[in-house]
Amino acid sequence: MGIFSTAGLFLAVLVCNGILLQSCLGSGSIPTITCIEQERQALLKFKRSLTDTTHRLSSWTGEDCCNWKGIQCDGNTSHVVKLDLVSLDPDAAPIEANEVNPSLLELKYLEHLDLSGNNFQDIPIPIFLGSMTSLRYLNLSNSRFSGRVPHHLGNVSNLMVLDLHCMYMESLTIDDFTWVSRLSSLQYLDASGMNLSRALNLNVMLNMLPFLTELRLSRCELHSTLLVSHFYLNSTASNIRKLDLSMNSFAGEFPKFVENLTALRVLDLSFNYYLNSSFPLYLENLKSLEHLNLHYSSLTGDVVGLSRFLLTQCTLKSLDVSRNQFEGQMSRSFENLSGCATYNLEMLILRANRFIFGNLPDWLGQFKRLKYLELSSNSFSGSIPQSLGTLSALEELRIYENRLNGTIPVSLGQLSILKILDIHHNQLTGTIPISLGHQEEHEEDDSEKVWFYAALMSGYATGLWGFVGVLVLKKSWRHAYFQFVVMVKDKVLLAIALGVARLKNYIDQFGG
Repeated sequence: MGIFSTAGLFLAVLVCNGILLQSCLGSGSIPTITCIEQERQALLKFKRSLTDTTHRLSSWTGEDCCNWKGIQCDGNTSHVVKLDLVSLDPDAAPIEANEVNPSLLELKYLEHLDLSGNNFQDIPIPIFLGSMTSLRYLNLSNSRFSGRVPHHLGNVSNLMVLDLHCMYMESLTIDDFTWVSRLSSLQYLDASGMNLSRALNLNVMLNMLPFLTELRLSRCELHSTLLVSHFYLNSTASNIRKLDLSMNSFAGEFPKFVENLTALRVLDLSFNYYLNSSFPLYLENLKSLEHLNLHYSSLTGDVVGLSRFLLTQCTLKSLDVSRNQFEGQMSRSFENLSGCATYNLEMLILRANRFIFGNLPDWLGQFKRLKYLELSSNSFSGSIPQSLGTLSALEELRIYENRLNGTIPVSLGQLSILKILDIHHNQLTGTIPISLGHQEEHEEDDSEKVWFYAALMSGYATGLWGFVGVLVLKKSWRHAYFQFVVMVKDKVLLAIALGVARLKNYIDQFGG
């Protein structure tokens, strides 16, 4: 069965299910969500305070504000629960305003407010936002607010996501993290681009937010004294999974508090030019770490510590330690290490560490899931190890600007999905294997088709009952689904009628 006929069959089944469900659920008339008039008037006041040159709010007309673009109402109460200006048209010119109209206070059940990507002309963040206690999501990023972030935001205790990140041109500051520590439900905080150089109690915040899992403080003018003097983290902070401290001004010792963040999966300390620290061996204890970015952080010392780290981190997926000052040989053996049964590493970037010399390590062949490998602009010498040819998942291999010599190994021809091979500025000889980057195409086995359709039908049966259950419980979903069914049903009936008419004309012209 072709893909188009399969898709047509699926659409027909979906429409038939909709017609059946309409009758089963008693929806002779499609349920509607009616906008509450007081909230509609509040939204219109808010609209009038904005300069909308590209007509992004053109749908904000008529009686039912629940159908306006960027607005979402609760399916049961009809209260406005979501106002999202960024979703209107991300490619259009930003909306401008010299105030955030306090009419938003009339939206007492609003849970999601996104004003990001607009131009509020350097006004302060309004204090009244601290009274919108139903908010769970607040995004004011890249909206040209300025001044000190009001401490009143700490009253929005239900807030789970707070995004205040801004570009360099903006001048938002946080001078004290005490108010943030009152946001006991907070899971995500992004204050990147803000001036935090005077906020001396970052650890107080981290110790008081038990659900915080992602913290982004890139380009915040943070420096080492903020993290050394009386900086203590308790077990609460250990829940953080993603930490971005890139592009700050840390100097000297690698931030020691990272050692206590045992749940970390992502750590970014790139572009901290003045760290001048050796590779911290305690990172080996972060057994959940998946992504580590230490690009351009002036790390020094013997590369042996980095090699040990690579061979003991079974969960690690990407590592970028380019443009540092590591030295020594990576090719030494680590036979006494208890390595991993399998490695998850997919990307390794070790570019521009010119004091690393010796042979390319043969143990690189253990990383069977590696897709991107860059070891360029170092001082590696000797031949390319045969083990690189066993990296069957490799898509890009960059080892240019080294001192490699010898013949290009035939084993590289086994890299059937390799897309980029860059080996220039070496002293290599020989030819690149013809088989490089050529993947064999396999015909789909008939038995696989049988299992595919069997899985499709069993999944359909299970999914159908789950789908029906959602329609029974969620009025807004039921409304949208039945609208779709009616529209498709009408179009199908129209297409059938047109087809019958064309066939009748054909018979009348050529039948007799």
